[in-house]
Amino acid sequence: LRDRIDEELVTAADARREQLMALRGEGDAENPNISYGHITASALEDETVVGLQEKLVYMLKILQAADARPTSQAITAVEALSSRLDALQARY
Repeated sequence: LRDRIDEELVTAADARREQLMALRGEGDAENPNISYGHITASALEDETVVGLQEKLVYMLKILQAADARPTSQAITAVEALSSRLDALQARY
């Protein structure tokens, strides 16, 4: 989704560019610190593609670092983040 937005930004008119940047968010998803980092929920209208990517990368690193089955809380978090992606695609 971020790649599609980035491609469209190249030719987008000013009004559409502003909408796309609000959806995309600033920067790129970074390498999260799973030892001391955290993710927080945000209102759906405030969620950005980059913000969602950071949350998904964080959860991926948490799940890969464990030598156990994911907890019910982790599964619920991943499901909630996945539904956010559907909502962002609908906003796009």
